[in-house]
Amino acid sequence: MLFRSSGTTTIRYSDVPLLSFLVAHITPFFNYNYYLSGTLLVPVLASLFILPLGIYFFHIGLPLSGLLGGLIGSFASGYYMRSSIGRIDTDMLNLFFPVLGALLILCASNSKTDRSILLYSMGAGLCLFLFQWWYAKAGFTLAYFMVLVLSLYIQQIRFQTILFSAMFFVLCVEPGNFMNGTGNIKSFFQTYFEIADTATGTVIDNGTSPATFPNVFTTISEVDSTPMEEVFRRVLSNTTIAWIGFLAFFAFALFRWRVLLPLTPILALGLLSFKSSNRFIMYLAPFIGIGLGFLLQLGVNSIVLLTDKIMYPKKDKRYKGKSKNVKESLWAKLISWVSTDGDENGLDAKLIV
Repeated sequence: MLFRSSGTTTIRYSDVPLLSFLVAHITPFFNYNYYLSGTLLVPVLASLFILPLGIYFFHIGLPLSGLLGGLIGSFASGYYMRSSIGRIDTDMLNLFFPVLGALLILCASNSKTDRSILLYSMGAGLCLFLFQWWYAKAGFTLAYFMVLVLSLYIQQIRFQTILFSAMFFVLCVEPGNFMNGTGNIKSFFQTYFEIADTATGTVIDNGTSPATFPNVFTTISEVDSTPMEEVFRRVLSNTTIAWIGFLAFFAFALFRWRVLLPLTPILALGLLSFKSSNRFIMYLAPFIGIGLGFLLQLGVNSIVLLTDKIMYPKKDKRYKGKSKNVKESLWAKLISWVSTDGDENGLDAKLIV
């Protein structure tokens, strides 16, 4: 809603979507050309999710996963088509806010003080508040609330701290948005899982002039179901490499599931691309890149460990006899690196034999 006071136009945030709010505030820099302003936002915002994704995986000691996840996620055709120049749509930030929320939850779960946990929880709530303003899908607030509580519980944070963190999260995300989450999730499943069942439309028979109204979602190409091979093709043209990245991610998740838990809502949406709509491919693409990055990181670390072992064969002799149960083989060290979570597995520590 726009209203004038003293000759100036004011826009209240609650009356318009965040996208419209941003466009309205940058138009003075482009001679009040609204279309040009919106178009120039696309290249800036569409790849913005690479930053929190890169920080996320740098924080857990896998920078190459963050790098490839961002690049493949950004240039996958399933996302590239939805965030191309000329398409002024909410898709340009629909990866940024979920990834940023996941990063803040990861930081909260890895924090050492109650104050830091509460601050990061508030940050996650504010992030989801902005996402609700941007996309108006309250189901995300409920999903991330559950992930926050579960992440803190797994890290054995005190119950009182978890309680206050959850409370601050709800206050920052706005209680109204949080309360609408259940209804939004229910509507989501009805929309994307019952398309085939309601393809014939709704029949209305009032006794005199019966009519059938088709399900409008059956006419929208972006919600069409896509075969699995085509899903991978819309991420990478080489489906074999896409398959390798996909399987590598789940192998990686078996060892490091605790630090990947905040990304669960995004992964769940990505997996829906196999069952429901092809519009969810944009959420799947980064995880294929993450899997490929994990394999690359594993290869680099293996070369470093092997090279160090060859160059310094007598390095570990001073540790002999200290522990009969400690195995110093290359494979044991790699398994130890892969299965170590969070800050316990710093980058420098991983490169030391």
